Amino acid sequence: MQEPTSLRFLGAAQTVTGSTFLIQGHAGRVLIDCGMYQGSRELRRRNWATFPVAGHDIDAVVLSHAHLDHCGWLPRLVRRGFNGPVHCSPWTAKVAAIVLRDAAHLQEEEAEYAALRGYSKRRPPLPLFDTTDAERAISLFRELDHGALKQIAPRLSVRLHRAGHILGSSTVEAQAAGRTVVFSGDLGRDSHPLLNPPDPLPEADVVVVESTYGDQVHGPRRADDIAEPIRSALAGELHLVPGKEESKRLNQPHRPSIIATTSSPGSNQRRRLRRPATSYTASWKPPTPCPTASTPSLAGAPSFLSTPSAF
Repeated sequence: MQEPTSLRFLGAAQTVTGSTFLIQGHAGRVLIDCGMYQGSRELRRRNWATFPVAGHDIDAVVLSHAHLDHCGWLPRLVRRGFNGPVHCSPWTAKVAAIVLRDAAHLQEEEAEYAALRGYSKRRPPLPLFDTTDAERAISLFRELDHGALKQIAPRLSVRLHRAGHILGSSTVEAQAAGRTVVFSGDLGRDSHPLLNPPDPLPEADVVVVESTYGDQVHGPRRADDIAEPIRSALAGELHLVPGKEESKRLNQPHRPSIIATTSSPGSNQRRRLRRPATSYTASWKPPTPCPTASTPSLAGAPSFLSTPSAF
């Protein structure tokens, strides 16, 4: 009897990072995204948890885009035995290579700093992955143009569509077992000054939508939102603005992340930020709720982290 094809959520469930989705069954076994958990210490610890599928049992990985919460666990997966192709758009391959090399360097530097300061429970402190793991992951990238249909497992094909989020970002259309499931990835606006707008979603039986800001309305773009922090930074002040994950945790609207390390005017003293802050004092207005949004009850919902759902 053939194993039914199912969809399993291995990350980004009840949180906004760690996006990892598993399609498995007689069609094959494919990961859509392989993201790193970011944010609080509790979330970051999940990066060290045992992955529920052996790396060598996965046929392929498809990346929607190059942000760490969608591609940052890939070197760790490689360390755990994955050696298959990683399909992504040409620009995602280029940007993700930069991101993963930088992340590996920071992981190694953080482990060295933890050993120096003695605050890690591990002896010796270890990086989640290192530069070798990152380079092995990058070597597996296989470029796939938007709009092209490609078979990546025995009975599973994918097509990428523009998502308009960052350079190379994609919505992933997966066809398996006679059904179609679409993963939105992170979606951009229709009026980005540099990127093409998101493509219309194709017809699908199942749509998995990133809903980080599903209850908010985008306001108009205003240069003043970033102009004043930049002016202050150039005057010698240090600014920490929460990124997406921290903004969501604190129930604050997301603003562009700016980290400026500068010297005071006339001073030769250089300041260096060793570790990111984990809490912020903010005076922003609360987000504007979407007038049509409602919060569904989770009572009786399956455990997405452990229970596959057939589609």
